[in-house]
Amino acid sequence: MKNRKFTWYPFLFAAYPVLGLLAHNIGNARPEAGARPVAVAVLGAGILFGLLRLLTRDWSRAAFASAVWIALFAAYGHAYLWLQEEAPEYARTNLVGGVSLLLAAAARGGPVRRDPPQSQG
Repeated sequence: MKNRKFTWYPFLFAAYPVLGLLAHNIGNARPEAGARPVAVAVLGAGILFGLLRLLTRDWSRAAFASAVWIALFAAYGHAYLWLQEEAPEYARTNLVGGVSLLLAAAARGGPVRRDPPQSQG
């Protein structure tokens, strides 16, 4: 029986944007106001993590791919606003770049081949 440790970091990546926003607005928002958004974010991370686990058949690859997808999702608004200020003509291509990064993360965390093909000879 393997001793497997639970992978936490995709869930922490999902909770960080909400908790960071609450920490930044500590004087204006009550901590209870973040309970539902944190729960939704962690539940969404769990669903994504589970789907990627089924796709990759590997816990560590699924955790890495889901953490990358969550980080890109959380950073998209910041990147778009920065591009609008610095290079407005490239702001429209940000969507293409974001999708390309998501596809690259999916390819990196793709299915694992368990048994390499045997050569006959």
